[in-house]
Amino acid sequence: MIEFNVPSNFPSTETYVLDVIKNKKYGDFGKYYNLSNDFLKEYTGAKEVILTHSATAALELAFQLIEVKNHTALMPSYTFSSTANSVLKNNGKIEWLDVNEEDLCINIDAYNNSKIQNKILVPVHYGSASCDMTKVNQNQIIIEDAAQSLGVFHNNQHVGTFGKYGVLSFHNTKFIHAGFGGALLINDLEYLDKAMEIFNRGTNRHLFQQGRVNKYNWTNLGFSGGNSDINFAILFSQLENLEIIIQKRKNIYEQYLKSFKELKNLGVNFQSLENTSKSNYSSFYILTRSKEERPMLIKHLLDCGISSQFHYVNLHNSPMGKKIKSNSLLPISESAADRIVRLPIYPDLKDTEVTKVINNVINFYEKN
Repeated sequence: MIEFNVPSNFPSTETYVLDVIKNKKYGDFGKYYNLSNDFLKEYTGAKEVILTHSATAALELAFQLIEVKNHTALMPSYTFSSTANSVLKNNGKIEWLDVNEEDLCINIDAYNNSKIQNKILVPVHYGSASCDMTKVNQNQIIIEDAAQSLGVFHNNQHVGTFGKYGVLSFHNTKFIHAGFGGALLINDLEYLDKAMEIFNRGTNRHLFQQGRVNKYNWTNLGFSGGNSDINFAILFSQLENLEIIIQKRKNIYEQYLKSFKELKNLGVNFQSLENTSKSNYSSFYILTRSKEERPMLIKHLLDCGISSQFHYVNLHNSPMGKKIKSNSLLPISESAADRIVRLPIYPDLKDTEVTKVINNVINFYEKN
């Protein structure tokens, strides 16, 4: 069976994990936290980075920082629940926006045309692509969900650095992983102390550690945002091989794109990277011609020993999402959720396996 996803490991992964165990430095803010943090600041250009135990924690931290209770977050329905949960848990409001057909990223024009007062833009950079951030008024409050998007650049600027805050994920389903983990990219240092206060269970522990106060106290509502340095050891072994991982994924992505070129004439579509100056090639998907065709293709591939997957159920169609009042029409989100098929793409995928995937997708469309 060709697996849908296999996380990367390197010889250094075991070396770094054993180093943590040997030195018995398991907590947060350890050696590999600092190495990963420094790497991410330099690579993304963010002014500061806080590594967390999940992207969900980073999102919740971002929305608590901006006091979203006074705002309405405009976001795609075609995303993971964490994006919406983070708004609602901080007493904010949500209005759904549709995505673009060509890349399934949020429709920025719909945001710009919205008459909603005190609005926040929450773009979700989807798959291997960037949202078109050049259309965004940079004076707006922007929280970027870049969970899938380490290594993605728009106009040579790393996504997650256009707004006040951006979020990355290092969950083991992502192409760069820590087992579990996330990061908050901070581009407005005015609230750095407050961010650390929330991250440290609502205490000013970081000020105490910096010698700025004599003792630390409970000063705000917060949560435990940290992670073990074992996770950051895994993460750093990935980060130092980031460009190797991206290049291997790019090779597979381009093979798929070249081989499936003729399928576009049949009405099959793929993600456009037109708004992306550099991609991480984290995913490759097919949009089938109809929702009825999608399960047929997935079953065909499975019968051939290939695992493929669909993706999100639109949040507005979920039991929780139906509780949110919205007048938005989301035809592209509806259609994409019914038609998307994601194919295997990861560095350990062998050339023979890539060829097998290609041949069996083409074979399906030759027969259908």
